Amino acid sequence: MQVTLDHLETGKTVIMKDSLFGVSSGFNYINFYTSMNIEPGQTYRVKAEQPDEKSSHVTLSTPKEFPNPLFFQDLGSTTERHIYQIIMRGTDNIVDV
Repeated sequence: MQVTLDHLETGKTVIMKDSLFGVSSGFNYINFYTSMNIEPGQTYRVKAEQPDEKSSHVTLSTPKEFPNPLFFQDLGSTTERHIYQIIMRGTDNIVDV
């Protein structure tokens, strides 16, 4: 699967990177991420496309004012990777879908 992020105001598109994670409950999940800056008051489209060209997308708008995020490392993690929590206080939601 390929996931892309489109910044609709600028026309810039990036292919998101992925990581596969396993959790103690036995479930696996894929985390997609990018180094693209997500700007306040902008519109983005996230599109997931399978090799058979079936796809799904969502358009998101970020709020005009972004609260400062708080980062916490999960020190109780038993995996080799570092796990972090990001908390956004002072807002009901980070994006509007």
